[in-house]
Amino acid sequence: MGNVDRRIIYVVMILVVVYAFVKPMGLPITISQHTKNAYNAIDSLPAGSTLVIGFDFSAGGIPELEPAAKAIFYQCMKNNVKIVMMGMWVMAGDMAERVLTEMEPLFPNKTYGVDYVNIGYKPGNALLLERAVDDIIGAALDIDHRGNKMSTLPIFQEFKSLKDADFWVCLSTGNPGVPDWIKIVGDPLKIPGTTDVVSVSIPENMPFVQSGQLTGIIQGMRGASEYELLVNRPGRAVAGMDAQSLSHVVILLFIALGNISFLMGKKKTG
Repeated sequence: MGNVDRRIIYVVMILVVVYAFVKPMGLPITISQHTKNAYNAIDSLPAGSTLVIGFDFSAGGIPELEPAAKAIFYQCMKNNVKIVMMGMWVMAGDMAERVLTEMEPLFPNKTYGVDYVNIGYKPGNALLLERAVDDIIGAALDIDHRGNKMSTLPIFQEFKSLKDADFWVCLSTGNPGVPDWIKIVGDPLKIPGTTDVVSVSIPENMPFVQSGQLTGIIQGMRGASEYELLVNRPGRAVAGMDAQSLSHVVILLFIALGNISFLMGKKKTG
């Protein structure tokens, strides 16, 4: 093994990762109670309820956060729960559109502006949430991400402010993010919510779960893969976990083969 061109190892690793993404196998994944709690809370929302998703991340958070957004959208549309997408980060509208591009064709019976809407990014950071608590249309200057006048969309005939939300989800990679949703929407309005955060942010958000300020937590790509399995729609997150698991197996195999080769060579020289 010592004489094997390292490029061969790289090629094998690439092939394994590509295979996992092209054909997700759904290797065994234990679903955590935190993910179950988030899923159950959303799944228990009555038909006609409204869930607000904060797309508070940029392109760097796509691998870990986008799969959960798709799974939640899928779950809500199946259960006839309406979705309002918005965000305090500049790329919020674009991130939401990435989700809609894939998910809209799956629900031809659902209508934009009636069953779901993408408000997109509006400046102000946490001030956006504070304004939206009183007047969602005013806070967004009456324009959604697609250029529609929000006041003409049927979904806003009943959803006038964040006070009308039944549940909220913050997809977050940093600040502004989860603490703002809790401080402005969750705690004062007594509206339950949860979050999906990138892996490095899990420890700093776990106290909100322990205090009951968050209903469960979706923990990065691992949590997103669990959520995909709960909605019975394995996707990118499950594929990502497959790729990670398979790559670890390949690494262990090369380590084992390397040690065997070394011991056999040592035995011959001895």
